[in-house]
Amino acid sequence: MAQEPKVAIVTGSGAGIGEATARALAQRGARVIVADVRADAADHTAKQLQADGFAAVPVTVDIGDQASVNSMAEKVLAQWGRIDILINNAGIESMRPFLEIALAEYEIKGPSQDVLRHPAQPSKPSPTSIMP
Repeated sequence: MAQEPKVAIVTGSGAGIGEATARALAQRGARVIVADVRADAADHTAKQLQADGFAAVPVTVDIGDQASVNSMAEKVLAQWGRIDILINNAGIESMRPFLEIALAEYEIKGPSQDVLRHPAQPSKPSPTSIMP
């Protein structure tokens, strides 16, 4: 009996480390949600993965916006019924000296708590969340 592919969300996967992480998960058989605040970047990465024969879906999400995170979770759960892996790769960018950045800017928790506790998310298996 074949094991069902894992469902993985990778935030910030429109480029860079997130894109490489999405590709690595896809190469290992995961269904990948390419989540990025930039719709064009998410679409581009997802199309590249699809062209290589992998299951990938682009989702535009702003991890600092609760409604956007909820919408992402609902889309994923409607399509694949669960979330097995969540990679919180998206981050903030600030071009200011370190000591001028307010602590509150670092306290963005990312989507993990909200996505993993979504009412439609099955209670088992428990997803893995990887946060930077």
